[in-house]
Amino acid sequence: MYPLYVFCKITVRWLLHLFFGLRISGAEHIPRNGALIVAANHMSNFDPPVLGAVFPRRLNFVAKEELFRNALFGAFLRQLGAFPLRRGGADAGSIKEAVRRLRDDRAVLIFPQGTRTVSPGNRVRAGVGFLAAKTGAAVIPARIIGTDIILPRGAKYPRCGTVKVAFGKPLRIKNSESYEDFSERVLGEIFNLC
Repeated sequence: MYPLYVFCKITVRWLLHLFFGLRISGAEHIPRNGALIVAANHMSNFDPPVLGAVFPRRLNFVAKEELFRNALFGAFLRQLGAFPLRRGGADAGSIKEAVRRLRDDRAVLIFPQGTRTVSPGNRVRAGVGFLAAKTGAAVIPARIIGTDIILPRGAKYPRCGTVKVAFGKPLRIKNSESYEDFSERVLGEIFNLC
C-alpha cells in the first residue's frame, strides 16, 4: 500500500472534479495488471498529477532530473513513484529503472515527445518503442486536453477550464517495426483521441 500516493490521487481527483469539470473516456481499455507503458501528450506541469489521479493503477513516473535537486521535493516525488531522467541524451540509468519496473509488472508513464508541447508535430523520441520491445509491455495511448489552458507554461497558479483525459486501446510493437516507427504510431494514436 502507498498511503501518500493514494492520498494525493484522491485529493487531485476530487479537485479536478470540483474545479475543472474532469471527464474521462476509454478507461475500459486499461489492463488491470501486467507491464504497461502509458504514453501521453505533455502540455503542462499539471499533466503527471492529472494522469496519476485518473489512472486506475499506481503509475510510475519518469521525471526530469532537475526536479530531484531539492532533497525534500525529490524524496516526495520518489514516494509518488517518480524516478529521474537526465535530459539531452540517452540516460542508461533511467532506462534500466523503467525496464526494471516494467518487468515487475508495473505501469510506467512516459511522454514520447520528451518535453511540454501543444503540437503533435514535435519530434517523437524512440524510447517508447525501445521499452515496448525490450519488455514486451503493452502501450496505452493517453491524451490530455485542457491542461495547457489551466496551467500554461510560465503560469504560477491554475486558471479556469475543463480537463479531459482519453485512453486508447493497447498497442504492441510489431517484429518488423523500428523503435522510431512504433513511437510515431503511438504518437499518432494519442492525437487521434478526443
